[in-house]
Amino acid sequence: MTSDHTIQSSGSDLLYEKKHERGAGQLKYPGRIVFLTPVPPMKSGTADFGLAFLQGLQPLLQGLPVIVAADMRCLEGADVPPIHDFTVIDYQDYLPEATDTVFVSVGNNPFHSFCLHFLRRPKVVHKIISVLHDAQIFMHVDALCRIQGYGFNEDCLLDMMTDEFSHCASVFCDVWRGGRLPNLFYYTTAAQAMVTRHSSSIWVHSHYAAAKLLLEHAAPDALPPIRVIHLPGGEHLRPFDQKRSRPVTKEFMVGVFGWVHPMKRVNEIIQAFSSWLRSLPGEEQSKVHLAVVGELPDSGFYDPVSVAEKVGVRDSVTFLGFTDLHTFEELLQQCSLIFNLRFPSVGETSGTLQRARDLGVPVAVSAYAAFHEEPADYKCSILPEEEQQDIMAVLNECWQVWRAFGSTQTLSKSNPFACSKTDFRDAFIAEFA
Repeated sequence: MTSDHTIQSSGSDLLYEKKHERGAGQLKYPGRIVFLTPVPPMKSGTADFGLAFLQGLQPLLQGLPVIVAADMRCLEGADVPPIHDFTVIDYQDYLPEATDTVFVSVGNNPFHSFCLHFLRRPKVVHKIISVLHDAQIFMHVDALCRIQGYGFNEDCLLDMMTDEFSHCASVFCDVWRGGRLPNLFYYTTAAQAMVTRHSSSIWVHSHYAAAKLLLEHAAPDALPPIRVIHLPGGEHLRPFDQKRSRPVTKEFMVGVFGWVHPMKRVNEIIQAFSSWLRSLPGEEQSKVHLAVVGELPDSGFYDPVSVAEKVGVRDSVTFLGFTDLHTFEELLQQCSLIFNLRFPSVGETSGTLQRARDLGVPVAVSAYAAFHEEPADYKCSILPEEEQQDIMAVLNECWQVWRAFGSTQTLSKSNPFACSKTDFRDAFIAEFA
């Protein structure tokens, strides 16, 4: 990848460019097209999504007035390179106009706070399309209300819950603040009132997220149209040809990618890895390695490094921290197996899973929430007594393949859930048809 985040056009890019040329006269662009989204080098998978999203749409955006706005307060002084010909401006410098079509990136982390600020009191624009990365954002909304950031206050939490819980919202809000609700409430509450009230349409990445909005909204008939879209793949990656073998490697490398958090079961993976590693002959153990690629949290909150030391595998586990996207994908390619587990979940999907499939790397996911519908090589239970055994079984099966052939490759295929999703470029065209 070049420094200005440019990626070579794939065959699918050219297909959509021609498709746009044929139908350009039929599309109606009332004014500027605005994208409110995190972008690299922000340390978030949704920033990488913003990059891939804009790159995938680039053939459709040629010659159009486009604004990309991000929250520069999240950059810690770093510069934002242009994305193709699009200069990224500070969100505070964006002045909405009545003819704007605004794509708002909604996620469950602080990089999206400015997007929630926009949705809370949206200016008059032509259309708002909300792109939901997480079906449940209560934990982030709760944090914003507690610190009174981005114009939020304690009263906003109740308002965000009203469309979901109707007249019971105040009861749930009081009980939550009193510390009398289980922690699972923290992860599974949608708190998407601003999205459902102010959006002209909503894009989600999973059927789980669509069902969450439809089934748990107090008035589902009032919801705007919901589109289930495919995550943008790395347009520079070619879908893996299962007839072609991946390169032989000297090491069996297991990977865990993304922000390190209890939800991603990193400690549980390390513990199962330790138990499984001890089952191997001593001469084989030196060929096995676990790489944890992602920003580590404060050790007082979550400390997988100490867990690795405690279970005796610190020398076999490497913590690589946050990396740029190019390094991230190079490490993905080196892996013989990737664990992409979630519990609890906020209804998210995973760009890592998409990239791993494109590269032909076998992936194990949790049989839970949006991950349950993803094409994957292995599914692991979320039940504590079964999860460890499932992780060890996956490690052993993949190890046996690697030991026999010197490499591994995905055998996962598409499924009805994946086949029924809309390509994000088709969804974009439909918004302006």
